[in-house]
Amino acid sequence: MQRLLALLMIATASASPLHAAEGVGAVYPKGLLALVFVGIAFVVGAMSLIWEFGNRYKGKAGFWSFAWNKPLVKLALGCLGLVLLMNVLLGNDLSENRYENLEFAKLRKISRLGASINRELATEFPYIAHYHYDYIAAYHEEDAWEQTGGISTQRDDEQLSPTPYYQRLLSHGRANLQDYGYLGMGISEYFESMPNLAYRQLMLMRDTAIPYRNLFLGRIHRDWGMPTEAAYYFHRELEVGGAKQLAARDYARLVYHDRRDSIEQLRALVEDAEIGPHVPAYMARNLYVREGALGAYMALILSEWWNGLNWIGLLGALLGVWVWAGFLRKVEGRQRYAWPVIALVVATGGLFCFLALPLYDYLEFVFDFKETGDPWQDFLFCWFGIGVVEEFVKFLPLLLLWRTTRLLQTPLDFIIYASLIALGFAFVENLVYFDSGNENILHARLLTAVVIHVFLSATVAFAIVLARYRFQRGLIPITIAGFMFAALLHGLYDFVILNHSAHIFIFLTYGLLLYATFQFAAYLNNGLNHLSHYNAKHLPDPNKLAESLLIGLVGILMFEFMSMALIYGPMVATGEFLQSLTVSSFLMFFLVLNLTNIDVVRGEWVWVRPWSFQSRRNYNSAVGKRLELLAGRRESVLNGMLPARGEVIGRISVAGDNGFFLFEFDQPAVLLGHPLRYVLLKAKEKDEVIEPEFKMEVGMVAFRDQDSLLRAKHRKADFKFLDFAVIR
Repeated sequence: MQRLLALLMIATASASPLHAAEGVGAVYPKGLLALVFVGIAFVVGAMSLIWEFGNRYKGKAGFWSFAWNKPLVKLALGCLGLVLLMNVLLGNDLSENRYENLEFAKLRKISRLGASINRELATEFPYIAHYHYDYIAAYHEEDAWEQTGGISTQRDDEQLSPTPYYQRLLSHGRANLQDYGYLGMGISEYFESMPNLAYRQLMLMRDTAIPYRNLFLGRIHRDWGMPTEAAYYFHRELEVGGAKQLAARDYARLVYHDRRDSIEQLRALVEDAEIGPHVPAYMARNLYVREGALGAYMALILSEWWNGLNWIGLLGALLGVWVWAGFLRKVEGRQRYAWPVIALVVATGGLFCFLALPLYDYLEFVFDFKETGDPWQDFLFCWFGIGVVEEFVKFLPLLLLWRTTRLLQTPLDFIIYASLIALGFAFVENLVYFDSGNENILHARLLTAVVIHVFLSATVAFAIVLARYRFQRGLIPITIAGFMFAALLHGLYDFVILNHSAHIFIFLTYGLLLYATFQFAAYLNNGLNHLSHYNAKHLPDPNKLAESLLIGLVGILMFEFMSMALIYGPMVATGEFLQSLTVSSFLMFFLVLNLTNIDVVRGEWVWVRPWSFQSRRNYNSAVGKRLELLAGRRESVLNGMLPARGEVIGRISVAGDNGFFLFEFDQPAVLLGHPLRYVLLKAKEKDEVIEPEFKMEVGMVAFRDQDSLLRAKHRKADFKFLDFAVIR
């Protein structure tokens, strides 16, 4: 386990590129932290490998051959080599063409770079209002340059400050240049929340047809609560034509929020030849929902989804589905879940995802049930308006599979297929987030949102499993209880993220995510414990399962880095990677260990699966092994029946202790005149796995008959400890 931790740290930390440029997304303190992280990872990893080589390895290869044969060592070295290659081949991010650099800055919202280039263009072409507006908007990080998170640092940059720049234009002798000085001062003061000063500057302009003047006068009057005057100025901006898209959008919002109950007004906005193309989509959805125009509504949401599709995001989302579906497929051991069936189930979950948006819109536009900022209202909305809606949409295809196919035959089938449906739902949902400019959130969504969706769907499925296989009654009430519990957890997760007042509890989302992983492991464990085709020889090795999942998740991280490097250059990829390095690596570490903490014991019910480093052993690996048993001491009662050979044929839980193994002698052994065909073996040392190579001591226990093993509550009188034997 130390090796898994160390190599995970190496694999993720070594993916940090070698150089970064100021102003293009790099954060030097985090870069330094990453270097420290890499150093610690390599030291701990090397020490772990040396310890394992000296204490557990029984082969003849040297240390370097031993280390090279470890899959995660190859993974870490491969990641490092790929990063080096990308840095050498791609070089600098910025080109010599400033217009290309400006598009680059817009896409990545690198506001400082955008402000700098637009200021150069405004100086060179002072009569083009768009350069002035974009310079000020980038500096203040407003409108299209608005940041979705973090703290703005642009306003502290005195060299780029618009105020002295436009004050110089005001002192210019030419009146037309002075107008652009007033425009720049007015826009800047508006973004600085000084509407009175901004209004005064804009009204001093002689040329009232300069673009953006009327747009900001309309915004000022809107903020003052004067919708008639605001509408007048927005219409004036539409006539001028310089900021037509912004003016149309602002006018539509003004009318919508002032007279949103009027279907006629909504229809007029949506159908207006000039304003309609720029009307926000939620207004058109409102109209179609209230008119019952289902065809137009579905065409709109599908068009929105398709137009926002980013091909890098699509590949990343597909990669995530492949990694998580591959993990679920390997859990069963024999991998009896065929890829074509998996693809069909995932696609079904994805199609049903499109039902969620109409339900959201119906709740908002018909019942006015939505987020308001009030904590209690938002909590209820997140629980019922998001949690219940999404879990219902994911439950429908599971119900369809259950009632129309023969796919759901075992408890594990319910868990696996519910999880695959959730993967399809999350796939479609992720494509909304994986648009251009958001390639840096690929790994975050695939590590968090996908896991939460899968866990919540599996929670509902596990409620069905409990009702059918554990309690054998109460199917409907238990399923409803599981559904509402899943919806509640879903609502809590979203509430902490969406409600501003609840942000102080953001740590709860990480706690819920970690709880989801070990609880989901318990669901899988229960499914495996109750397989109808149970065979311990075919059960998965949790450590190999962990290695496989880790390789897939690191592959997602590296795909994100490569995509970022190819589109934006290695410097941007560096900055984005370093910002998520520490959180992602530890999150990945806990996800892998928790989700693969599976210890299968036939017939047991497990409620939670907390883990520790000391208990991650593949106990079922003992099943099927051939052993020779010797008496452990001269005075032992076993001397008359040992040595003897046989095979471990199963794992048994006795009085809550699942460390017993059923051993079958090749020839019945005779103990005090009584033939014994079977005995129970248990390792003398705690948490040890029975292995013939280590000459370990095992306790030997005789039992009365088969019924004594199968009885739900074991009686001490049915079992007798004989003595310790030694495995040869």
